[in-house]
Amino acid sequence: MTDTRWLETATGRILLRQESARVRLVLDSLFGDQFLQIGAWGGHEFQRYARTKRSTVTGGTVSEAVDLVTAPDCLGIANDSIDVVLLPHVLEASDDPHGVLRELDRVLRSDGHIVILGFNPVSLWGLRHLLSRRRFPPGLRRLVSEHRLRDWLRLLNFSVDHSSFHYFAA
Repeated sequence: MTDTRWLETATGRILLRQESARVRLVLDSLFGDQFLQIGAWGGHEFQRYARTKRSTVTGGTVSEAVDLVTAPDCLGIANDSIDVVLLPHVLEASDDPHGVLRELDRVLRSDGHIVILGFNPVSLWGLRHLLSRRRFPPGLRRLVSEHRLRDWLRLLNFSVDHSSFHYFAA
């Protein structure tokens, strides 16, 4: 999975602050009983914006940033039990992004929402990722284009309500 220590660098802190502002806007209109963040990117930073009764952050290893240790493609969570799922750069770090999405399809309620954070591969971030031999930011395996992600979501009968890009410069 992603090495979240990178977020402690100057560039990482700026990116996390900007992503946090975007996630706050999105989560402000999403309600329910259960919020689930898959992956420890940002720790509990995003969790504080959840407008649900309960919230949980999962990760692959024990840490202060993780409430539940589990693999993103095998969550050990009841079917149809989650209202809002946040995937901060999980698909980019996963060996099996399709498996992650299938698992979300299983645990997400029929009226649930998924919020996905990712880097645009056709951007300066994408170029930097490519030129660093896929080691920037650390732990990311591949950047997923919006077109490809929409195809994957369509195959699982998800609808995309909104997508947005924002420019980040460090």
